[in-house]
Amino acid sequence: MTNGKFISLKTVLWEIYRDTGHVEELNMADVAEWALDCIGLIYHPTSYLKVITGHKDRPNLEILNYRAKLPCDLVYLVGIAVDGFIALPSANMFHSLMDGSCCDISNLTSGISNGTFIDSFGNTFITNAGNRSRGSGVTYELNDDWLTLSVKEGKVCLAYLAIPTDLEGLPLVPDDTTFKEAIKRYVIMKIDYIKFRTNPSDNGYRILYEHSEKEYNWYIGSASAKLKMPDVNQMESIKRTLLRLKPNVNAYSSFFSTLNSPEARRFK
Repeated sequence: MTNGKFISLKTVLWEIYRDTGHVEELNMADVAEWALDCIGLIYHPTSYLKVITGHKDRPNLEILNYRAKLPCDLVYLVGIAVDGFIALPSANMFHSLMDGSCCDISNLTSGISNGTFIDSFGNTFITNAGNRSRGSGVTYELNDDWLTLSVKEGKVCLAYLAIPTDLEGLPLVPDDTTFKEAIKRYVIMKIDYIKFRTNPSDNGYRILYEHSEKEYNWYIGSASAKLKMPDVNQMESIKRTLLRLKPNVNAYSSFFSTLNSPEARRFK
C-alpha cells in the first residue's frame, strides 16, 4: 500500500538522468506514456486519483435521453448512483436500445404502468422518480465514452479512478520508492530497447537491454507485491467484513458504507 501521495513525473525523469548518466534530452511525451503504461501494468487503486462527480468542482453527469457523457479522465469505474440510488450493470444484451428508437415506445399508448414500461427485449424503462428504489435499482451499460441507463433523465453521481496530473498536464506518480523504481526501470528498459532495435547486430546493446529488462521485472514484481499487502487498518477492515454471523448480502445497495462496521447481534 502507498501513502496516498503523488509526486511530479519530472522527479522520476531527473532520477533517470542521474542514475543512467543519459546526456541526451528525452522526449517528455514518450516518458509520460511509458510511465502510464507501467502504472497500468501494476494496476492498483492507490496508483490513481479517487474522484466523485458532484463534489467540489466536478459536476454530476446529466442524463439526457437515457445517456450520459463519461468523464475523459476515467480509468476505472468504481460505482454509479442515479438520483441517490445505486445503479447495477445490465445483463440484457439489448440494453443499449434504451433510447427507444428500435422499440418506438414514444408511440405506444398502452403497456406503461406506474411510470414503467418493459419492451419485448426485456428492457425496463423508468419514466418517473417514483419507481427508483434500493430494491429495484437502475441499470447501466458502458459504451465507449457514454453511459447508457434505464432512466431517461436525472443526475448521475459517479465514483471512479482517474489519472492525477500536474498543472502542465503531466501524470503524477505515487510517492513510493518501489513504485518510482519500477517506473524508472520501465523507462530505462524502453530506452535500451530502442537502442537494441536500431542496432540489432551490436551485442553490447543486446546485453544492456536484457539487463534492463531483468531489473524491470524484479522491480515491478516488488511494487505489485507491496501494493497488494494490506496494512493494519486494512486488515481490521477485512476482519470486520468477514467475521459476521449474518452476511450483509445487501451491502451493495447502500454503497458498501456499512460493510466493515462491527456486527451488533442482540439476543433476548
